[in-house]
Amino acid sequence: MTIEEILKKIDEERHIKSRYPLRVIFCEDFTAYQNLITQLTTSCDKTICIGDFCAADDVHPRFRKIERLIEKDPGNQILLLSVGEYLRIAVKRECEVTENAQFEPFWSKQYSVDSNTRVYLPMFLCKELFYRVVGEVNERQKIYLWELDGNKSSTNYRLLVYSNRFANINNMNAVDGLKKWFYEWANRLSGGDVTLITSQYKDCEESFGRLSVVVVENPYDYLCKEHPEISIISENLLDADTWATLYSDLQKFDSIEDVVLNSVNLQQFDSSVIATHWDGLNVLSRSYVWIWYQLNTPTDYVGTIMHKLVPAELNNLGNHIANDILPYVDSKPDWVKERRAIMTSMKNTAPSIKFFGELDKYVPKQVFELLTGTSQEERVYIIKTVCRWLRTGGDISDSYMEIIESVRNIYPELSWYMETPEDIYGSYSNYFTWYKKKKIINRPVDQPIKHPDYEALDSRYSVMKKYQGKDSQSFWIDGMGIEWLSLALAILDRIKGNSFEVSTNIVAARIPTETAYNHQWTDADEKRDRLDKLSHRGMPDDKDYFSCIFNQICIIEELMREAVTYLDDHENVIITGDHGSSRLAALAFHEKPYTFLPDGATAMAFGRFCKLGSSEVPEGILENMEQCIFDEDTYIVMKDYNHFKQTGNAAGGNNDENAIVGELHGGLTPEESIVPLIVLHRKNKPVQIKIENIDKSIKTKGGKGKIIVTFSQDVHSLNVETFSGKCDEIPTEDPKIWTLCFESITGAELSLQFTVNGRLMSEKKTIKVKTPLGSGMKGGLLP
Repeated sequence: MTIEEILKKIDEERHIKSRYPLRVIFCEDFTAYQNLITQLTTSCDKTICIGDFCAADDVHPRFRKIERLIEKDPGNQILLLSVGEYLRIAVKRECEVTENAQFEPFWSKQYSVDSNTRVYLPMFLCKELFYRVVGEVNERQKIYLWELDGNKSSTNYRLLVYSNRFANINNMNAVDGLKKWFYEWANRLSGGDVTLITSQYKDCEESFGRLSVVVVENPYDYLCKEHPEISIISENLLDADTWATLYSDLQKFDSIEDVVLNSVNLQQFDSSVIATHWDGLNVLSRSYVWIWYQLNTPTDYVGTIMHKLVPAELNNLGNHIANDILPYVDSKPDWVKERRAIMTSMKNTAPSIKFFGELDKYVPKQVFELLTGTSQEERVYIIKTVCRWLRTGGDISDSYMEIIESVRNIYPELSWYMETPEDIYGSYSNYFTWYKKKKIINRPVDQPIKHPDYEALDSRYSVMKKYQGKDSQSFWIDGMGIEWLSLALAILDRIKGNSFEVSTNIVAARIPTETAYNHQWTDADEKRDRLDKLSHRGMPDDKDYFSCIFNQICIIEELMREAVTYLDDHENVIITGDHGSSRLAALAFHEKPYTFLPDGATAMAFGRFCKLGSSEVPEGILENMEQCIFDEDTYIVMKDYNHFKQTGNAAGGNNDENAIVGELHGGLTPEESIVPLIVLHRKNKPVQIKIENIDKSIKTKGGKGKIIVTFSQDVHSLNVETFSGKCDEIPTEDPKIWTLCFESITGAELSLQFTVNGRLMSEKKTIKVKTPLGSGMKGGLLP
């Protein structure tokens, strides 16, 4: 029948009485079906969908309600849509469970002999289903089965019926629930696959033909059927949503590898890139990467670690990369290098306490090959390992230099601290080489070694007064003795460029070497107390001595960078300390017997000196003591590590197994009484150059990317420091515009510090990183 013939037939039916109101119209061509629906919607009195009779979103329609509608409103010509889709979804229910069958009773039900109500049921590719459900058709009803003419179409369709285990999958473009399906199926069917998620999947059965039906109940079982290699992974290792999403994604890609690469937005697997960006991957992408490593036999370190993990451990991949290398140290040297390169980029990952405990079994040189120095934990352990090396014979000259070179690449600041070149320390070079060794060894010594006389040193004030009346800013660091001079100068050398020059002096502090007796600063001066407080008490929540050394080094670096900023407004910046401090004096306080106080004297600073009760100096002042007068009071100061009797806890409980913080000052050892005086001389009066424009984000590939920065004035030299990559500064034809080319980028942000025309800018910039692990199909890291 043509559409015109059907419409004519419908018009005739209005005047014919019949006990059987239902008329089925079979359609084999989808375009013809759509045209028919358009015409019937106009011709019929009412158009309803069986979805209107679903009591909830994912339950079957109740045909008894449709019957009541027919009975209640006689004489209407009703177009009832989606009955064929009900048969497709509920064929097993209708054929196998008699008590649940709805359609056959609905079809064969007889109404009043005078009824002229008609219900038209257009069905697309449902003829065989209809006969399966209804069985043998009543002779009187055969004339009510019509067939719409149409072009013979070669288009094939596939309906994927997923169980409700797929309900949480976001990227399936699926119809969720039967009710919505009955409303939307015709709009969804466009020559490709169409997907339905329903808890009623058991009522459906698979079929093949022009409209095939595939029922997927358990995504894991179906995956194993289509991809047998997956069966080596136990189903319970991943949740149902992961398996369901993988199944869904495999409908869009040719292989599991393609799915995984898409999820992390890579063209080929690169274990190092995946590992260094692991924190930015979502749970699903991590699971996909893990699946790939289970299905393949990796030959690299990261792949091997991933292969051994279970999904519950994936959040701690970085920790496993950091800690699981030890079994391979001797057999896989390439893996050691691979791990080290990855660890250098994984800024937020540090080895565990257990790992460090195992490292204690290795010789220090091998330890340093397994460390990168990128975390505080590693740097503290490097200091401890240097201590171990020194204790086992590394304090001789050649070995000491070997230690310095061994740590230079992984902890350069420590190597700078340990150095004591003669052009910096002068005649005190040997002494401070000895002192720094003993400080790190952290064991009591009897006495200081011999050192030059202090009388040859200029006083701090005599040097500083040369800058009176000049454009100068004094910057005082409480507790900074010349122990820290080599580190301070190395840091300044890194950041000065062509913006300033540095001159140094070794000068004497006042004795006693306490802050109160060395107060020579004015209100216009800057003074910082952090170093002194740390040396005495350590961090508030960390009293470990080696951790204290790490933080001392950090503070020196931070204060040097701060001091440089005062060159913005001054020709000179004078950096000095009020006094130094001594670790060895603190250790001796608990080891050496005390010296009795003179009558009437008061011990001070843990017995490093005492204040006499009168101006008369008692007889018997020993060679290890020095007398001095300050504000008409007389003091006796210790020149070695002895102390006057006084209670206190300078470094109590310290031993080889438990290193406790604590340093003292007040005495007259070189580390307490000699301080640096560093002068920064501005070369040229700075021009206030500002950053007018800079890209807010950087797109990277393989850890590389570039951005453009525009300055307010011409820039002749540019240095950009970042702690998460390397930068190459390239000028353009316009001297105000520079291209910054980065490599080895890690993390989600780049923090940039600019030195422009040899001058450090106080302004820093933070750039967002759009990594190669983009959003892909799953969200990845960044779009």
